[in-house]
Amino acid sequence: MITLNSSRFSLNRTLSRSALVGTIASIGLIFGIVPGLSEHSHSLVFGSAAHAEDVTDTEVTEYARSVLQIEPYRQDAYAKIKRIIGSGNVPNIACSQPDSLSTLPDDAQAAAVAYCEQSNSIVQKNGLTISRFNAITIKVQSDPDLKNRVQDQLRSLQ
Repeated sequence: MITLNSSRFSLNRTLSRSALVGTIASIGLIFGIVPGLSEHSHSLVFGSAAHAEDVTDTEVTEYARSVLQIEPYRQDAYAKIKRIIGSGNVPNIACSQPDSLSTLPDDAQAAAVAYCEQSNSIVQKNGLTISRFNAITIKVQSDPDLKNRVQDQLRSLQ
């Protein structure tokens, strides 16, 4: 049963938003673009400083599969938000930072939350937790070998 209890809604929105951060960064890094839902402002802040030590081959596959499945939803959410905002720039949106959504119109907030929820679901269906997904994303930024492993897996899955 869905309720509109404000504290429960706020918690759900906050949890949903955490998926967006890792997803956007992963897609951007893997495809060689700067991550973010903003066309002109290209910074991202991760909600936690999780650290990924050893990333197994299974996790690389789960991660790459998640990235590929999430990308169409990211593009759709960005387009919806841009359409709602109109001529203005899409601001950086971080699921783990409620303030990043607070300036958006309600329709745009709903699109971002829906994206976060979908991303979260995809990551979990592929066998990773959001914190592990984010940790791998951070590690990909600084570990060229891991980045190559992920890119190789992406190519094999496509």
